[in-house]
Amino acid sequence: MESRCFRRRCVHVLLAFALVAAGCQSYREGEGRTYGEHWDDVSIRSAIKTRFIAAEEIRSLTIDTEVYKSVVTLTGTVSSEEARQRALAIAREVKGVQRVVDRLEVVTE
Repeated sequence: MESRCFRRRCVHVLLAFALVAAGCQSYREGEGRTYGEHWDDVSIRSAIKTRFIAAEEIRSLTIDTEVYKSVVTLTGTVSSEEARQRALAIAREVKGVQRVVDRLEVVTE
């Protein structure tokens, strides 16, 4: 019981950190997005990163998440095809995602 409560607190702290970090991303005029689109992208990125942290098979992997006008691009390395598919599924499940671009590379050691 105590372990479950601790894990839930950790997820909440990590979510708060992800939201703060994503909110610090600067918005530059002329980049082709409205302020609303920018904040939608920040929200999508934060939700994906938070879900990656919570997913045991994804947590320790190096995946860069970029979002532009609700299109998510995942770049980096994963340890298996299953991890790759799980990362793509997590990104697709987030509300507001229009499309997911897969630039993940499966690297087995």
